[in-house]
Amino acid sequence: MTGVLSFAFTAASAKVRTGCPSDNAADYALPIWAGVVPYVTGYGAPVTDESGVRGVEVPGSVVGLLGSRWVWDGGGDAGAELSRPAPA
Repeated sequence: MTGVLSFAFTAASAKVRTGCPSDNAADYALPIWAGVVPYVTGYGAPVTDESGVRGVEVPGSVVGLLGSRWVWDGGGDAGAELSRPAPA
């Protein structure tokens, strides 16, 4: 099922920052994880619909969306691997 939502905004605000948060010095002494989890928009690994014909390879046009940052093992089934190449 596909749905569409529409919102009319009259005002909006956002807190924007780069890097890690700035905490009080005493807070850094606490054994609590601090950091950020980057939100990245982009393509993930292709997921083959298991209801289809087995063994059909992912088309080159789809693999091409991944760019050179990823290595696709060429398989079309769910067991195929997508990995980052080793750093140069």
